Formats: sequence, C-alpha cells, structure tokens
Amino acid sequence: RVKSGLSYGANSRFTYLEQPGPFQMSTFTKNATTGAALDKSFEVIATLHSHPFKEEDLTSSKNYLRGTFPPSLETSPQLAHELVVLNIEGLSRKDFNAELAAEQTTTLEQANRVIDADFPSDNYVLVMIGKASEIAPLASKYGAVTTKKISDPGY
Repeated sequence: RVKSGLSYGANSRFTYLEQPGPFQMSTFTKNATTGAALDKSFEVIATLHSHPFKEEDLTSSKNYLRGTFPPSLETSPQLAHELVVLNIEGLSRKDFNAELAAEQTTTLEQANRVIDADFPSDNYVLVMIGKASEIAPLASKYGAVTTKKISDPGY
C-alpha cells in the first residue's frame, strides 16, 4: 500500500491473549483510493497463502522482533501497560517470557503452518471509517455492508 502511493503507512499485528487472539491490519487512505487499498490489503494476505515463507523471511522477522521489542518497554508507562495487559489476560511473566523465547525458535514449517491456520483467507470482519456513501460501495465487493453513523448508539 505504501509503495503503491495509497497510504503513508500500514501495519498488522496479532493480539497476544491467553487464547489465540485476532489478527489485525490497518491503514488509511483517501476515499477515492479506498477500493485499491482494500484490494492491495487482501492481495498481501493471498500472497502469504500462495507463496510460503522462505528462510530469509523468517530470519528477518526474528531479527525485527529482537530489535523492536526491547524499546517498547523502555519507559515505566510502557512496562506498566504490558504488565496490566498480561494481568487482564491471565498470563504470568513466565508465560510471557516463554512466548518470547518460543518466537525465536520458530521453524520455517511452523511459520508456514501458522499462515494456513491463523491468517484469514475468507473469514474476516472489515471495519472502515469514512464517508459511507463513497466507501460502502467499494467495501461491498468483499461482503455485506452495514453502516453506522458515529453518533449512533453503540458506536
């Protein structure tokens, strides 16, 4: 999406929970390019299923995690937030440390198995914020569309 000029940024993540959590992708774009950004997002997911990870992909991912995780706990508020999340999810510090260690020992076969098991290919919820009259028709390509106004109860 960034290389296509559709967005200044895009990201994705799994939510770490006691049970498997959701996978989330997010980005932003102009209303006029919403359709192209959606197509590109789903193209990325499809590529994961059609072109399995290679060893260099896995090594790069492990290095990225090793390099970016420690700075996310540099400040007292960052550490406090992580500890609160662990507590809410019923995870101990031991569980957390074990998960970090396990990530670094992930094999290529395990990584590709996760793609097949945990990344959506046709089971997803799409949440979009914008001018519904312009983006709802574009989103309908991917399934039924329900719109809400930001002032609606329960929003």
